[in-house]
Amino acid sequence: TYPVRDDFLIRFTQEVQNEKGVNGALTRLDFEKAFLPLKLFRSTTEGVVSEDFSGVDWAQAFTLFQRITRKSSVSYETSVVGITQPESMVTNYRIGVRYRQNIHRDWLFFEISPDITWPVTLSEDRSEIIEERRSIYSILVRFEVHFGNARKRKYSDYY
Repeated sequence: TYPVRDDFLIRFTQEVQNEKGVNGALTRLDFEKAFLPLKLFRSTTEGVVSEDFSGVDWAQAFTLFQRITRKSSVSYETSVVGITQPESMVTNYRIGVRYRQNIHRDWLFFEISPDITWPVTLSEDRSEIIEERRSIYSILVRFEVHFGNARKRKYSDYY
């Protein structure tokens, strides 16, 4: 993590993976910019290589976080996912909103996140499209429990 200025930072993450004897790597680059009171913009670029497939699986996401109150926030999210081999193509588009609320205790959180995606389904070898692009609507409801020193932390430590 490199803080360029007080309101702007760059984070580089490199992971090397070996799952069931298959090697792979994930590279991620985040740019975060704080602006206006209680707002943060994040751009995330990600690439994955693996012995399981040729080329690079990639993703580009943009998120705007907005703190509403001391205990709640909302984020506006959009992303594009794709592959480079055997043919370069976008495999999914996504837009969504996430509402997050600290509830009842310092360590308990509630989230609700509706979104819409437009994926294509590829064959296992990625050589043909099995199902054309379509709209898929979903809603995720999550309860999150933080263990450890939650009493010493504030909601602002998590977002």
